[in-house]
Amino acid sequence: MTRRSIVITIVVAGGLVASLTTHALRASALGPCKNSDLDGPYGFYRIGYTDVGATPAPLSPLAAVGIATFDGNGGLSTSQRTMKNGAFNPPLATPFPPPPSGTAKYAVGSDCSLTFSDTTGVFADGVVVDSGREVYLLSIPNKTNPQTNAVVVVATRIR
Repeated sequence: MTRRSIVITIVVAGGLVASLTTHALRASALGPCKNSDLDGPYGFYRIGYTDVGATPAPLSPLAAVGIATFDGNGGLSTSQRTMKNGAFNPPLATPFPPPPSGTAKYAVGSDCSLTFSDTTGVFADGVVVDSGREVYLLSIPNKTNPQTNAVVVVATRIR
């Protein structure tokens, strides 16, 4: 090996070690995920299909946009405009409804998994990404809400 290739090898190896060390220090400084990673307002959209209440349950398109406010302690409230089967709720000419208090709960696992439930029986599983900057959820049926859902939620921290 020439002196130049030894120097290049040392520089490349040193850069690799520094990069891995920086990444490891950053990951350990962030630590495991927790409820407090979700705190404040998030803009979100929901899109998918949900039943229309008939038996058997035919699916109708669902879309919504709104604001979810996480309290950092496992509680959240939302204000949204929904379009289900072509009808808007609330109607387009009205402002978003004010968020009701204490209507939903969430729990963040140390692996950044997320569970969500509300008082109407809606349940969702998801993941917290980028230190709580975004949330991805998938609504799933449960025993208290037998409707069939296929709804994806994407939420991004506003500030």
